[in-house]
Amino acid sequence: TLTLTLTLTLTLTPSTMWWSAAVRVLALATLVAGLAPRRSGFGVARRRLGVRMMAPRDFSPPAPAGAAGDGEFYTVTLSRATGVDWASDLSFRWVYAREVEIGSSASLAGVQKGHQLVEVRSVAAAAEGEEAENKGEGEGELLAGAGASFTQVMDALASLPKDATEVEMTFFAGNKKALMAALQASGELSEEAETVSISVTQEGKSLGVFKAPRGSNLRNVLIGGGINVYRSVTRWSNCNGKQLCGTCIVNVHNGGEGCSAKSIDEASTLRENPDEYRLSCVTFVYGDIEVEVLPPKVTAAQWTR
Repeated sequence: TLTLTLTLTLTLTPSTMWWSAAVRVLALATLVAGLAPRRSGFGVARRRLGVRMMAPRDFSPPAPAGAAGDGEFYTVTLSRATGVDWASDLSFRWVYAREVEIGSSASLAGVQKGHQLVEVRSVAAAAEGEEAENKGEGEGELLAGAGASFTQVMDALASLPKDATEVEMTFFAGNKKALMAALQASGELSEEAETVSISVTQEGKSLGVFKAPRGSNLRNVLIGGGINVYRSVTRWSNCNGKQLCGTCIVNVHNGGEGCSAKSIDEASTLRENPDEYRLSCVTFVYGDIEVEVLPPKVTAAQWTR
C-alpha cells in the first residue's frame, strides 16, 4: 500500500491568475493517478456490466447412473432403432459403436462411443397368457456373438421379426484389445480362434501349412517361412514389401473373402491378371486361405515393369 501525502501551498496575489493554480492542481492529480495500480478497461467494463467469465462447458450427455466402467460387460435392451452408428476393424469383425446419437435408446442406456459389441440377442417373447411385464425374461436367441463380422451383425438386426420393437445387446466398455484379453481370461476366446491357417502350393505341389495370428501380412508369413514369392531376377531386385514393384503376385484361390479388400492401387497394378491374384505385400489374412505362389498367367510385362 502506497500512501502519498502532499501539501500544496498556493499564494494568491492580485497578479496571480486563478487559472494558474487550477493547472497546478490538475497536473498533481495526473501524477497521483499515474502512480495508482491500473486496471484494464475490459475488466472495468466487465464489472460494470456484471459479466462473469466462465470456463468452457462440456455439452456431452452425462453417463446414466450405474453406467458400466472401463473393462466391464453390460447388457441393455434397446429399441430396434438403436441410434448407434456401427463400425468394425480392418478385418470387418469386432463391431463397435462409432457414434451414439444423443437422446437415442442406446445413449439413454449408457452405451458410449467406442464400446465394443459382444452379443446380439432377440428379446425373449412372453409365453401365451403371461403378463406383459414378464416379457423379455430369460435369454433370447443368440443372433451374433463376440468377434462376429460386420455383415453378421447387420444381418442379425435385419432378421428381427417385423413386430419386434426391441433387441438385447451386450457391450464391453473398452477397446478391442481389452475385450479380447477379457474373453481369453474367461475362457470364452481361445488363442487358436485368433490364428489363421495358410496352405501354400506351387505348381500343384504342397509347400506346407503355416499358422499365423489373424491379420498377418501374407508376404511376411511366406517369406518368413522360406517361401519365395518373386520371379526371376526380381527375387533380388524387389522393393522389399513396399508396394513399389508389383512383383510379389500370388493366387489366393480359396478363402479370398477372408483377406483384406483390394485397394484401387492394387487393382490397377493387377488389372491384367485374374481377380483372385493378389499382391502379397498388401494382403492381410483374417481367415483360413489356400494360396499358390508363382502362379501361371503372369506375363513378363507384369514382373519387369
